[in-house]
Amino acid sequence: MKKSFFNKNIKYICLFPIAIILGAIFVNFAGIELVKKWDILTPDFGLRMLSVDIDFTTMFLEVFLTRIKYWIVICVLFNSYFEEYMPNVICGYCGIATGIIASSLCMQYGLKYLWIFATGVVCHGSVYIFSIYFICLENFGKSRYFMSLLIWVIGILLESFIYYRFMPGLLL
Repeated sequence: MKKSFFNKNIKYICLFPIAIILGAIFVNFAGIELVKKWDILTPDFGLRMLSVDIDFTTMFLEVFLTRIKYWIVICVLFNSYFEEYMPNVICGYCGIATGIIASSLCMQYGLKYLWIFATGVVCHGSVYIFSIYFICLENFGKSRYFMSLLIWVIGILLESFIYYRFMPGLLL
């Protein structure tokens, strides 16, 4: 009998929410003053985005150069000694980062953070996670890296568009 996705990946599915809770606890112990110093999608960040006359191409290149480094590191680590640990590391990192960002936004914006979190993190973040999951699928051979890269670039386009079009208005 073939195992379903949930039965086969239960440890990752359980690790992600635990990591989110740990990230949220960390931010709550850090306090609002330290959170403001981290500059995680603060109103000042939104003002800086609005005050700079930037076109979409420049935004895309900035996001591309930042995010492609992550993809390269992930691919290198998936082809190294750490390959078997990478799903745990990625689930833990994404969960803690999600908890930190969600709690930071909640401290700064109250309930408005739900819109900021949904548009500024969940949209393109889910595409990046799907891209990483695609690397884990061994039945696609080496073409899984090419498909993962295409999905990653779609995430970069989505993130660039969201940050260019929607985020400045949501952060103010």
